[in-house]
Amino acid sequence: MNIAIHNLVNFIVRRYGAAPLFVQGVMLLVVTAFAPSAFASDLSRISVFALGPVDGRAVFKYPNGKMAILNLGGSLKGTDARLVQVLNDRVVLEDMRKTNGHQPIRELVWLYKADADGHSEEKRFSLESPPQSVIEVKN
Repeated sequence: MNIAIHNLVNFIVRRYGAAPLFVQGVMLLVVTAFAPSAFASDLSRISVFALGPVDGRAVFKYPNGKMAILNLGGSLKGTDARLVQVLNDRVVLEDMRKTNGHQPIRELVWLYKADADGHSEEKRFSLESPPQSVIEVKN
């Protein structure tokens, strides 16, 4: 995936000279969604067992086999994640990812309903704005 992202960045820079602000934002979202997290998440071992989008509840299964029912706004035990939304195929969580020596990064996490093997797919999106130096376009 890193080669694909690299090729995308090179294409945009060759085409536009410098990536416009909107394109930089989209690229940041793509990189954040597909780049592996620097630190393993506690959420990667938790599965979404059942979803109740109408009443805003979800059932989670922990690695030790225990289950928990979580309402909107509730926190997953052992994590910094808070349940934000329950959809038909996934839950949306807000989590804090710890970084090496920097401030924690707020992320939006999509955790999909578990597959036949009992594993839930996880996708992360940064809620933090990039530093101003990253988004400046110099003429």
